[in-house]
Amino acid sequence: MKKFTILVDMDDVLWNLITPWVTTINEMYGTDVSEDCITDWKIAKFFPMLTPEQVYSPLFAEGFWDKMQPVADGQWFIRQLLEDGHRVKIVTATFSDNVPVKMRRFLELYPMLSWADVTVTSDKQSIKGDIMVDDAPHNLENGDYHKILVNKPHNIHYDAVKNGTVRVSSLKEAYNEIIRWGYCLE
Repeated sequence: MKKFTILVDMDDVLWNLITPWVTTINEMYGTDVSEDCITDWKIAKFFPMLTPEQVYSPLFAEGFWDKMQPVADGQWFIRQLLEDGHRVKIVTATFSDNVPVKMRRFLELYPMLSWADVTVTSDKQSIKGDIMVDDAPHNLENGDYHKILVNKPHNIHYDAVKNGTVRVSSLKEAYNEIIRWGYCLE
């Protein structure tokens, strides 16, 4: 099978960001929003009683990133891609103030990767790769790569088929799609 450069998003793809984020907002401000109610990428609209600064404040709180844990099969997914000989690039959009603490925690959880394997950018379409695995449709649109959307409540209304994107429910499904697509190109 052909070897690919595979771009993989971090937040809500390799680790679950939405659960600790929503939980922390609820604890800090006494709200009662369920993460399953977050059906759009713009999380602030689900907390209309809070300012955007309040909604994003947990991301800057001491110890917040230490709560992150790998998603089911996240470590397996990365290891398997590397063992298959693919180049894996983690592509994440994050606030610049969070980069040191966020990357420290991520590399603790994914020790098979290094800082050299990570790109921080708000313009993921500018990164060259063969495949992109992401949960945010706006990161897949207009990208020059095979698009794999990881299904989440916040992207449930996105028409993946219309936009040339394969929707998957797990990283095992994403892996199988990468294999399938690779064989289709041979």
